[in-house]
Amino acid sequence: MVIMVAQLRGPREALLDCLLALVLLTAIAWLVGMDAPLLAISAALSWLVWAGLGALQGWSGSFRLTVQVAVIVALFVLLLMWLLLADPTAYWMTVLESLYKDLELQGVAIEADIRAQAELMSGVVVAGSLTGTLVALSLGGSWASTQDGGDFAVQFRQLRLGLVIGVLAALAGIVEWLGIPTLGVLLV
Repeated sequence: MVIMVAQLRGPREALLDCLLALVLLTAIAWLVGMDAPLLAISAALSWLVWAGLGALQGWSGSFRLTVQVAVIVALFVLLLMWLLLADPTAYWMTVLESLYKDLELQGVAIEADIRAQAELMSGVVVAGSLTGTLVALSLGGSWASTQDGGDFAVQFRQLRLGLVIGVLAALAGIVEWLGIPTLGVLLV
């Protein structure tokens, strides 16, 4: 919805909708005892990205450009995680250990190699966010094209990510083939 509104009516209206939804979401989270600040930050970041990408798609009229920007933003976020977290594996190990302790208190016992999972988590989180963003872009673009008579279906079928992303994908394949440890980066 955020992408469609940003595409059709601009980012200002989409951000206003997001702000109202954020107030409501935070209030509900607080009432049911969830970690409201964490949920609010996560939602706000996602919605800001979606509003920006929806505005870009509306302004440029190009699904291809918007997807390319989304992939580049995801790679930038992954790089930022590496720069800001002194040891990403140690960070994710503490997150996973805390999560598994909470689950164990609820009667769910999970036997897992936490270190192996932690090594992949940065890539898993960014790849999951990128996947959600691409689904949102596809749905929002499709819905918007039904309102403005756009050609989203044609653009979707003609989607090509370009030389830069193609070269990065080829390099990722070579690195994986050589067996070089990548700590989940290639999931993106």
